[in-house]
Amino acid sequence: MADSRLTVRLDRKLRARVRKRARLLGRSESEYVRMTVEKDLDGNAAQPSCLDLLRKHTRFIGSARGLPPDTSVNEAYMEGFGANPE
Repeated sequence: MADSRLTVRLDRKLRARVRKRARLLGRSESEYVRMTVEKDLDGNAAQPSCLDLLRKHTRFIGSARGLPPDTSVNEAYMEGFGANPE
């Protein structure tokens, strides 16, 4: 399979960071970028971070009508939370 080319624009600071990291790892910039993209696609992309989930669901917080605005600050709502069900 032949490689294909992708052009990416980086500002000077980011390019310098890429160059430095690649040099520390003993790789070319291209090898380092390919390795980093592949690592991200194999691992992180399949599992959203907590911040991603928070951003996605923030619009639902406090949106239910007729319920207390925040049950986490009222100790009565936390009664029995984490208790052993035995």
